[in-house]
Amino acid sequence: GRNQLLKGSGVALGVIEEITIDRQEIRLRPQDTIVFYTDGVTEAINEIYDEFGVERLKYVAAAHQSKPASHITQAIAQAVSDHAGETPQFDDITLVILKYLGKRRKA
Repeated sequence: GRNQLLKGSGVALGVIEEITIDRQEIRLRPQDTIVFYTDGVTEAINEIYDEFGVERLKYVAAAHQSKPASHITQAIAQAVSDHAGETPQFDDITLVILKYLGKRRKA
């Protein structure tokens, strides 16, 4: 598989009532995985103020890509927790993993 970062722009969701959202289209293949995350994931810091970062997120997601979405979620959450250690975090950490299983077959 490959990693593809989908870039967005604008203000964070929930900050203002009405926003314009840029539309993007991608073609999904069976077993493709999309990782939705808040900046609290990539900006999670450790005791030396090193952020978890996008590269670590991509690495962990790719390493567990063949697993179910729930496993990927747990693996990323554990990696962020391991990285942060005892360092308090000051932002929310939210993950949503979508795994496209392909078209539903009729029974």
